[in-house]
Amino acid sequence: MNGKEAKSLEDEIVGLFEDNKFLKASIDKNELLYHACALRLTFEPKASALCALNSNFSDLTDLDLGNKLMIEAIKNGDHEQFTKGDIKFHRAIFRGTHNPFFMRLCDLILHTSLLSIENTVESKIEDLKQAVEEHNVLMEAIRFKQADKAQSVMHQILLDAIIKIFPQNVPN
Repeated sequence: MNGKEAKSLEDEIVGLFEDNKFLKASIDKNELLYHACALRLTFEPKASALCALNSNFSDLTDLDLGNKLMIEAIKNGDHEQFTKGDIKFHRAIFRGTHNPFFMRLCDLILHTSLLSIENTVESKIEDLKQAVEEHNVLMEAIRFKQADKAQSVMHQILLDAIIKIFPQNVPN
């Protein structure tokens, strides 16, 4: 994402909270990022488990397309393409739950997730390769309907990303 798009996205996310008078007084962008990470850690592992149980061929195809975009991005050294693939992958997980509540939460969580994705995607290519390997393990767990494994792998993926951003203050 270029700086202009990232700025407008950041403003949009902050705007989600500005209507709330209790939050309006003190929105710190690092604190917002921290809460976005906690939100992901709360919902995405459960969404992954549900996706493993409910996904169909189309959902698995979408997961695979996101994964292929990430792999291609690594080959090209294209961090923006990697972000797009990562978002496509995570969106496919939420849609693959076939749960109307998770599907409605998808856009909110992915919008806020962009903050954490953008803060970890500038990693070295080796780190991105490791992330793709972890996503592959997750995709296989989903493909083979292994809900518990999908949940634990997603939890670890998110925890690893959060530790990169907040090494001293990992959310529970």
